[in-house]
Amino acid sequence: MKVTIKEVSDIQREIEVAVPVETVNEAFDAVYEKIGKRAKLKGFRPGKVPRPVLEQYYREDAESEVLRNLVSESYPDAIRETGLMPVASPEIRITGFGPSQEFIYEASLEIRPVIEVKDYAGLELAKEKSEASEEEVQERLKDLQERMAQLIPIPEARNPRENDIVTLDYQGHLDGKPLPNYRGTDYPAELGKGNTFKEIESALKEMMPGGKKRIQVTYPADWTDKNIAGKAVELEIHLKEIKEKKLPELTDDFAKDLGSFASLDEVKSKIREEIVRAKEQSAKNKLRREVIQKLIQKNDFPVPEGLVKMELEEMLRRLEGNLKSQGMTLEQAGVTQEVFFEKSREEALFRVRGGLLFDAVAQKEKIESAPEEVERRIEEMARLAGQSGDVWKRYYREKNLLPSVEAAIREEKTLDFVLSQSKIKIKS
Repeated sequence: MKVTIKEVSDIQREIEVAVPVETVNEAFDAVYEKIGKRAKLKGFRPGKVPRPVLEQYYREDAESEVLRNLVSESYPDAIRETGLMPVASPEIRITGFGPSQEFIYEASLEIRPVIEVKDYAGLELAKEKSEASEEEVQERLKDLQERMAQLIPIPEARNPRENDIVTLDYQGHLDGKPLPNYRGTDYPAELGKGNTFKEIESALKEMMPGGKKRIQVTYPADWTDKNIAGKAVELEIHLKEIKEKKLPELTDDFAKDLGSFASLDEVKSKIREEIVRAKEQSAKNKLRREVIQKLIQKNDFPVPEGLVKMELEEMLRRLEGNLKSQGMTLEQAGVTQEVFFEKSREEALFRVRGGLLFDAVAQKEKIESAPEEVERRIEEMARLAGQSGDVWKRYYREKNLLPSVEAAIREEKTLDFVLSQSKIKIKS
């Protein structure tokens, strides 16, 4: 096999691959042998159809399969021979093909840019304070209080009131037809929290347990499900039960009921730590974007379109997963690939540039992720998911996901290194 390479640009290469006649003929022989075993033609026994007859009936199918086989077998060898590292699948153009002749094709591909990253030390950055105010601590305590509340059934028949918890069944109708995704049984709703449409709350406050009512709800124009966005939906609601919420007092006994706490002060201290930790992570995420923005300004380089497309596809997959967890599809959310790619392109380009820049800094500073760090990270993810670390490690090995964990750790260490070299001002 003969391979020649042509440099089109800093990130584009074109290679020409010439596969010898002998290999081409062997490929044709193998394909026709396979076709002959399954071919059923009148007048011939299975497996006994002559080659000329097979070529007459199956030439197009045979040539398509031979083409696929020759490219899939020769392209990896050509890449190894050239030493190139493509970032995505190539564009293939056939220039010569047929039985008993040399197979020639051109492959256009993109490679990672060579980045001589500079000016990543001494960056001037601004960081937000990571403090927990007393108001924030009290708000978290209130949330805990709400979660520990007792729900007491109402013995007497009365209308629901503010802060009551009601249980209801509902069914939505549009144009007289039931909406399958707008149906609920024993659905809990807390009145006065703004989590339920005003029309529903108003109707419930006029009902008694066991009562039923049909109301009309106009969904907002920006509603996630575009099938009903801006439309009037008729809801049939059935009020089944009313419960009052009794909040526990904020005492040391309340703290003990939460778990391994001896006093309310210990709970407050733990809450304060969690708030500070969350704010610290948020501040670091903002610093990361600021670092990337400054490095982009100081380092100009071409970005392979293949990497941008891969990032867009990954972003769309994550969105699809998030919507699926909410019981929705991309179609229901009014999301099309074309529009999503168009709106998200700048963010995808930013992320790809950031990843390439961090890789360049890591290479220059010889920053790596050690095997034990990868193991610890997977064990931690498994622990948070309440699953076995050994099971997760086996899964990551089998699915070839270890490189993604290594890359994530390396990028975190690279960010920490850049931040350690930066001049960070705390915002007042």
